[in-house]
Amino acid sequence: MDGVTLKIRRGEALSLVGESGCGKTTLARLMLRLLDPTEGTIHFDGQDLFAASKSEMHKLRLQMQAVFQDPYASLDPKKTIMQVVSEPLVVNHIRGHVLERVRESLIAVEMAPPEQYLGKFPYELSGGQRQRVAIARAIVINPRLIIADEPVSMLDVSIRAEILTLMLDLKKKFDLTYVFITHDLAVARYMSDRMAVMYLGRIAEIGPAEEVCAHPVHPYTKALLSALPTADPRTRHQGVHLKGEVPNAVDIPTGCRFRPRCPYAFDRCMAEPELIEVGPDHFAACYLVEKPA
Repeated sequence: MDGVTLKIRRGEALSLVGESGCGKTTLARLMLRLLDPTEGTIHFDGQDLFAASKSEMHKLRLQMQAVFQDPYASLDPKKTIMQVVSEPLVVNHIRGHVLERVRESLIAVEMAPPEQYLGKFPYELSGGQRQRVAIARAIVINPRLIIADEPVSMLDVSIRAEILTLMLDLKKKFDLTYVFITHDLAVARYMSDRMAVMYLGRIAEIGPAEEVCAHPVHPYTKALLSALPTADPRTRHQGVHLKGEVPNAVDIPTGCRFRPRCPYAFDRCMAEPELIEVGPDHFAACYLVEKPA
């Protein structure tokens, strides 16, 4: 992770998209202060997370929650669903109406009647139900920010759309802000207001999700989108073929990090580009998008 500058607007859904190892999850862990940076800052409502005291951080954590990728691993198998969903309330010493809040959270994620699930253990539920429980656990303390790390990648395809639609409904109902991490551009397009495409720890392109998908400008974004299958069998698929493999993150190429694989690389790419505005709220880190003086 290097040189990432990102602003998340209240009430929006921002997707972080890219291949495995590009830094999406590391950035999310920094946002939650599960990792400390070697340099740089992250502000939440104007407060520097890394300068916050233990008591200040405790209050800030009430405003942010996470939904993890694997619903089979993120729930304690020894705890009942009542214990799992109520855990954020217990940990944060929120007493009073605990059962009522757990019931409301389960109803919100469409697990009704809640009494049918409260005494069960995670192994008694399907994958989709477990992820609903994980989402219920995240919203039970009424957070403002939810970071969802590949929340549907471990689920059956038939269940994914249900969970994504549920998350969008919850966003509207509770005025949530999402950071949605995924490697699937189709999912990102469906879920997000804005999309940030990452490559080797930096943002390659960022902008409104529909605009980035309809009019990508960075060669890496174009390559990712060209790999998506089309529903029309009559459409001839012409992918953008990249050279080689993703470089080792320990030995990052000089200049533009995408340069060794880019079919359009030229001499100037030996210097690392900054994000350049290519449209309203749309930026890309590529010299090819510069307008002639």
